Amino acid sequence: MIEGVAGLIGAAVVAILTPLAVGFLGGAIGRAEPDASDKLSGAIVPELVSALLTVMFGLLCSFTGLWALISGGGALKVAGVWGLALRLPIALFMSPSLTKLHVLRWSEQGVDGPASLFGPTLGLRRTFLRWSDITGFGQTSTGYWYLETAAGERVYWSYLYKGHRTFAQAIDARRPDLGI
Repeated sequence: MIEGVAGLIGAAVVAILTPLAVGFLGGAIGRAEPDASDKLSGAIVPELVSALLTVMFGLLCSFTGLWALISGGGALKVAGVWGLALRLPIALFMSPSLTKLHVLRWSEQGVDGPASLFGPTLGLRRTFLRWSDITGFGQTSTGYWYLETAAGERVYWSYLYKGHRTFAQAIDARRPDLGI
């Protein structure tokens, strides 16, 4: 009984603290400088500390979940399934953000960056969009922003990219018709 109540309290604390932490982190990242930028070109990257913490926390929960499945019973087995089923995919999906794969670059010619989503995160494909080919700007249900061509090609980024506001200014300077 006490074990179940403690689990519910822990889940409630996580449910309350997670949005607060993400909001604080998003604000701090938005004010951060881009990886590189001048008047004509630049690059923004996922914030590496948050990506690393996400991957490490996901792996820790997964290993803890595996241990709980092997050694525990009842509620501990349920926690084990939760740790493995939910946190391992998050760690795996976020791990490419620790590499240069999700860097977004812009220049006088256009934008080069992640071109696909895989579940709730960015995929492995990249593409280059010419400024003149871009026909739209939008946001996905998972919170990623994108630039899109008439052919449906997209480049994605999020508020977790350092300097994303600088990139928004660059888009607005080159394509004010998009209404960013």
